[in-house]
Amino acid sequence: MTEKLATLQRDMIDFILQSPIPAPGTHRITAEVVSTPKLAPEQRLYVYHYGYRARLVEVMRDVFERTWAYLGDDGFEVAAHGFIESAPSTGRTLNRFGETFATWLTSEYPNDIEVVEIAMIDWMMRVAFDGLDMAPISLAALAQLKAEDWATVGFDFHPTLALSPITHNAASIWESLERGETPPNAMRLPEETFLLAWRKDVRSHFVTIGSAERIAIEHLRGGASFAETCDRLSGLLPDEEIPAAMGSWLGRWLSEEMLIGLRTD
Repeated sequence: MTEKLATLQRDMIDFILQSPIPAPGTHRITAEVVSTPKLAPEQRLYVYHYGYRARLVEVMRDVFERTWAYLGDDGFEVAAHGFIESAPSTGRTLNRFGETFATWLTSEYPNDIEVVEIAMIDWMMRVAFDGLDMAPISLAALAQLKAEDWATVGFDFHPTLALSPITHNAASIWESLERGETPPNAMRLPEETFLLAWRKDVRSHFVTIGSAERIAIEHLRGGASFAETCDRLSGLLPDEEIPAAMGSWLGRWLSEEMLIGLRTD
């Protein structure tokens, strides 16, 4: 690449990223663009300035479809453009663009945290969808374990599995929007809750779980055994309830294909 071409590319990128759009004749790239019978240099450049943002808004509408539905066309357009100006795309592809959108919305909607959490669910579902496809373990694999194996056995979760705290009924709102129904009014949840997202077959799924199950999952993902995880739950749940709780969660993790392997060493 020649230095002149590299300079032109840098100047073009600088023009496209400028906000507000540069006034006619004020940007150095203008001198490098020839006019046509119908368009002056500035008008030709404005096509790219607008096109860059229009493409990113299109990507965000696709990824944050429920957020778009919740905010409406005008509200989402304002939010998307605000985010684009504050966090322009830096990657070679657009598959990670929007990763910080939910966090960015925190300052835009400080009194409407459900908006932030709906966007968070949208992103988690997209990331799970784009993740690896892994074969789950079966109930038959557990049936082969001996009684003494449960003291040391551990579990490997699907690599797409992700956890995030959630404070409002954003999950119920998201599901209503997906069904095309009027969403419920936003409200704060009465207890500590977490959203769990993962890929099953070729679709993304999520459920909300309590803090005890979240601790169990994170402990197992950290390499702990089933028995060690039960011990970790002592004090969080009555000791007599821990076996039933772990058994119930394990059954759901299996049926929902969250588990992909056993660790028996």
